[in-house]
Amino acid sequence: ANFLGFAKVHAKTLQIKSNEEKIEGKEKVLPVSVVRKKTIQSKLFAYSVAILVSLAYINMGCAMDLQVVKETLKKPIGPMIGFVCQYVFMPLIAFGLGFIFPAAEILGQTASTHTPMRLGLFVTGCSPGGGASNIWTVMFGGNLDLSITMTAISTFAAFFMMPAWIFR
Repeated sequence: ANFLGFAKVHAKTLQIKSNEEKIEGKEKVLPVSVVRKKTIQSKLFAYSVAILVSLAYINMGCAMDLQVVKETLKKPIGPMIGFVCQYVFMPLIAFGLGFIFPAAEILGQTASTHTPMRLGLFVTGCSPGGGASNIWTVMFGGNLDLSITMTAISTFAAFFMMPAWIFR
């Protein structure tokens, strides 16, 4: 298979007679599950990434000053624009991209396999921003107070907005 997950193998029986005449039989479709073997290295990688991400979020939470958040929220235009972009435009764009770029056709799969990939892309579009946005904000000289406030707002809002979009 070309992709981790599920695929189908199409098999045909072929019978060759003595005079090299070929007789084709029935075609059969066999489901195949493509999985990756769990190794010690992959488990160590997953655990180390989980620890590093947890430390990054704890560090961001320790660096967040509630007084700075209050000052940022006194000018609500920035957080409102960020909220609308995060929970209106991003899910709609992700939903649209699921129809524009059908990855299943490229991988030779049938149209019925589009739905899980499209749903995964849509859920990713509904997900809140992470701590990496704060790093990019620092690198490009942006408003770090607004970035940290938006990260906190989008993380808290995800408890309500993700189910609101998904169960629509």
